[in-house]
Amino acid sequence: MLALRSAGARGCTRRGDAVIRHEFSCGDYHDPAHMGFGPVRAINEIALPPGIGMAAERRANIDIFTWVVEGAVRYTLGDATCDLVRGDRHLVGAGRGIEVALANVSAHESARVLEVWLLPERLNATPWHGRAEIAADHGILLAANDHGLPLRRGIEAHALRLRAGARQGHACRPGQRLWLQVTRGVFEVNGVRLVAGDAAVVQNEARIAFAAPDGDAEALLLALRAG
Repeated sequence: MLALRSAGARGCTRRGDAVIRHEFSCGDYHDPAHMGFGPVRAINEIALPPGIGMAAERRANIDIFTWVVEGAVRYTLGDATCDLVRGDRHLVGAGRGIEVALANVSAHESARVLEVWLLPERLNATPWHGRAEIAADHGILLAANDHGLPLRRGIEAHALRLRAGARQGHACRPGQRLWLQVTRGVFEVNGVRLVAGDAAVVQNEARIAFAAPDGDAEALLLALRAG
């Protein structure tokens, strides 16, 4: 079964000049029909005009996985800073609490990031953060304790990058549920066309076929482990 959520169906809020589009209820956006996906509590796409930042906000007892889709940004995490560019992935464990700020470091180019909020394994842990490294475009980005980043057990995050005209298959475990978030280009999922910003939930499928019919495309695939 394939259930679609179009880009235009997402919620939208603003923080100054920053525009945030929400897949699930988050902050000032509330939709009782969209409260999360297993341990995933938010999927937010943040668009930052040149030179624009968002003031620090305190986060606690949430893990935040960030994928820079366009441009270059700077995270301020308490007393530390981390500069990220397109394609970089980063994970923050807010633990018992940390001040988090995000800014576009370019005065000329826009930036866009995808933030995924996940329930943590432990409450009130010591805050931590780190980059997510990946050796191949089609492999697992992060899973439990991969790359030294303790992403919540029971979920995997996959990077899907396809060249124009390419196809790729993904075998699903029995009972597994998946969330596909298209970040760039056009993806076909089992023949259904999705554009950037669209999402799809896949369940009760043995295998998924991905294709990039109209040019290079990329997406984030979140896989909840069965059971």
